Amino acid sequence: MLELFAFAVPAAYWPGLADAAVIPKWGVISLCPVMLLWLKPRWSLVHTALAVFFGWCCLTYAWSISPLDSIDALLKLSLWLTVFVIGFETGNLERFYIASALGLVISFILVTGHWLGSDLMTYAQFGTFDNPNMLGEFTALTILGMVSISWYPFVWLVPTLILSQSRTAIVSTALIGGLLDRRLMSLLIAGMVALLFLTQHRDFTNIVPLQERFATWRDATRVVTVNGSGIGTFQAGFKSSLPHMLVQHAHNDAIELLVETGAVGLGLALIIGLMIFALASWEQLIVLSALLIEAMLGYPFHMPGTAFIGAIVAGHAARNWYGIRYTDVISGVAFQRRATG
Repeated sequence: MLELFAFAVPAAYWPGLADAAVIPKWGVISLCPVMLLWLKPRWSLVHTALAVFFGWCCLTYAWSISPLDSIDALLKLSLWLTVFVIGFETGNLERFYIASALGLVISFILVTGHWLGSDLMTYAQFGTFDNPNMLGEFTALTILGMVSISWYPFVWLVPTLILSQSRTAIVSTALIGGLLDRRLMSLLIAGMVALLFLTQHRDFTNIVPLQERFATWRDATRVVTVNGSGIGTFQAGFKSSLPHMLVQHAHNDAIELLVETGAVGLGLALIIGLMIFALASWEQLIVLSALLIEAMLGYPFHMPGTAFIGAIVAGHAARNWYGIRYTDVISGVAFQRRATG
């Protein structure tokens, strides 16, 4: 059943809707808990750490500067934790990646049609996604997932990634993908050169200056408090030093989490991330490393498509913690799996 969701999430789109790409994707993901009816969830140390993190995020509601935003963020976080559990109970992700790739076919057609000048594609220049980062980052993770399981990307994936104009997604795929296959890296580097050429001949307006992100990070650090402003309240409490600029996200998920949940929330998130990376297999590290790069320059954990695939892979990587006890961690026995894996 997971394959159906893997296909439906990137394909979900409702023409004419204000958030034609975002709301349908959230709708599909909100149905994921149904899969728990066929699963028998197990518990691990990572689940314990996630429970503590979720508890702290709930606690920040008590001093939230925007309670409604916090409620929305907590609902989404509970959904991601559910998806994580589903990934934890999934034995193999090969069909998941293939289904995700098939779900991107519609976006490939729409993006290519827009590039060729079709009037019918004017309102879907990023396919079934809301913006270039949503499309590019989801496609990047799918490509790396396909390569990690020894499947070469389907013919429509690389062109879709290039035409998304998402620099973060292209660079992360080139860097991480190059570790797996030099031909893939060469192809993506050539694509980046082509993108630079195309920007000189077409009206590409989606390449945001990095200076704006640096300014956002600087301004965000100025509003950091010990316990944060409340989960989901970044936009409500942030004031940009740049005139007439509305900032919804910090374009760095770690900084945004620090602003919202303080040092405690960020510390717990880092512990969870280190636990997952510590015992992840090589194939899992490929996708998770690209997700980490995307999170440093964007906000993939707030995008329904990217966060969905990220939660599934993270949960799948955490499977290696099943059966490990606190004493195994203290003695170092737990990490022998990583050394001999």
